[in-house]
Amino acid sequence: MPQRVRSIYDIRLAIRSPFLFRGLSAKLFGVDATQIRDEDGRPILPSDQIRGILREGLELLSDHTEPKVIGADDILSLFGKPSARNGDADDGRGNTNAPARGRIHFSDLTANKVLRGNELADLHRNNGLETTRVKIDEETGAAETGALQVLELVAPFGEVVLFEGMVVVYEDKAGHLGDLMTKALALHPSVGAFKSSGFGEIVHASSRITLRPAATASAPAPTATDGVVRLRVTFDRPVMVSTDKVADNADLGAVVVPGSVFKGALADGLRQRGEDPDGNAVLSRMVFGHAFPEGDKPGQRIYLPLPLSLVAETKPGPVGPDGTQKDDILFGDAIDVGLGQGAYVKGCEAPAKFTTDWKETWFYGTDEPLARPAFIDIPPVARTHAAINADAETGKRAYNTSGTAADRALYTTLARSVRRRLDDSSMADRSWLFDISLANLSEAERTDALKLIATMVAEGLDGIGRTGASARLSLASAVELERPSPRHSHPNEFTLMLLTPALILDPKAIWDETGKELMTAHDAYAAYFKAALGDGFKLLNFFAGQELSGGYQARRFRPYGADQYFPFLLTQPGSIFRFEGNVGDEKLARLLRTGLPLPSLKGARPLDWRNCPYVPENGFGHFTTRHLADETTAKLAGNVIAV
Repeated sequence: MPQRVRSIYDIRLAIRSPFLFRGLSAKLFGVDATQIRDEDGRPILPSDQIRGILREGLELLSDHTEPKVIGADDILSLFGKPSARNGDADDGRGNTNAPARGRIHFSDLTANKVLRGNELADLHRNNGLETTRVKIDEETGAAETGALQVLELVAPFGEVVLFEGMVVVYEDKAGHLGDLMTKALALHPSVGAFKSSGFGEIVHASSRITLRPAATASAPAPTATDGVVRLRVTFDRPVMVSTDKVADNADLGAVVVPGSVFKGALADGLRQRGEDPDGNAVLSRMVFGHAFPEGDKPGQRIYLPLPLSLVAETKPGPVGPDGTQKDDILFGDAIDVGLGQGAYVKGCEAPAKFTTDWKETWFYGTDEPLARPAFIDIPPVARTHAAINADAETGKRAYNTSGTAADRALYTTLARSVRRRLDDSSMADRSWLFDISLANLSEAERTDALKLIATMVAEGLDGIGRTGASARLSLASAVELERPSPRHSHPNEFTLMLLTPALILDPKAIWDETGKELMTAHDAYAAYFKAALGDGFKLLNFFAGQELSGGYQARRFRPYGADQYFPFLLTQPGSIFRFEGNVGDEKLARLLRTGLPLPSLKGARPLDWRNCPYVPENGFGHFTTRHLADETTAKLAGNVIAV
């Protein structure tokens, strides 16, 4: 594997107005198309557009230079290529569809300045400028009815706007690709929408791609508290991971970022440098927890799941001075309600409702009874994309295929916001917190692990999620680690609530091939926890939800072999289990750091990161014992009557 260096290039693209990089917003009354902007309101040239024109330019250089200045394989190495199809590139463990990631990463280009002669001036934002386009009837030469289009202008006609960003690339030697990227860019006279109408002229004399001077990466040396390093992370653009399809052509990203995202980005950086992360035993046994958003109070995690045992109902509230009456929402916890029983919240006449039946406003009322930080909404940021017709095997799209938008391939991504507005109306980064546990490592291995963390903090991580975000990391100053906690007033009991999805159940042990049930859910969970925790713990009760995870994950990871597609059966976050046993057991304390172990699946190979994406080392199966451990949350169980 070739040894490469990580280079950062600063890119400046000078574009003469008019131009349009179209966004979804229609904030201006009477404007048909608006400029896409970042969360701070600055016009941007999206990363996928600059990526596309540079790739096309390199493909043109490959096709029309002799000798070739860059080969087709080099372009695929830079930009990546489609995953292997089912049955191809089996790694011997049943895995297919493995990604072939590229080694170049682009940021959005942001406009802050305009160029007037040789002088720079600030770009006036939201200046209300617009222009029009009209379709002309070819026979009469008159304007067609209903064919007038009003477009937003970022700057007056003729003004040169500077878009700036960066490119991170792993290359054979620093500066090796700078000249090639400059030549590739020079092959494009314009960029953006309506180029055939004269929009988006690139002013090449004022555009440049320059290698950023190498800086000695430095960061405070990480130290572990009880074997755990806590990191704070921010992102340079909206982040999109663990997507859910919310419509036929719309995907919504998750708020909580899985540990596998960070671990995978670190492994990919090592691979691009020429190292072998697959054979790195230290990296494989480091436990990367999921990243939860940080609240207003430093070190405070929000967006923790609600316990699935939580119930609520309304009762009539007092009549106000204006004669209106507003219902009060009362909360309780049904952890003591047994199988076959129903639940009422004290003071309410209707049966209690579990979270699956709640109204939206009820969720916002849980902060106080659960003694947790106030809920902070993290909205999605929408961008619309069109898939481009390209060669299915190579992804090449310059001139061997049409290079046009593919039919029925317009889709919208809903990534999560990474900026927030402060009380003084200024903007600041949102931050997330995650832990890296070294509990599975020896003392000598921990030294190597801390070096990996130090490099990650100094350089950041590239190519995060579907938006290709860059992550900036820093060491969190205070780490308060959880110890196992008994249930309040029940010293021989505790609750185990999942914070992240967990692979616990073996579907082939629960149902046969005809769908006949072989064991109850209680027996299945009891058998798993007996193996995971030991004989000293007894499962008393539980409230759990399950979901099947198939799609790409089940196509790529195949513990039953390459010829079997089988979705993973996950237990959802918020699932809660009540146990009797010794809370001071050291095995329980260790599992708080490392996550619940994987089960053995009937007929499958032993599970590890090579054939299962839901390993505890990637942040799955992590839990807390704090729910019902303090007086405030313990009252919730006393609010429920079992009937």
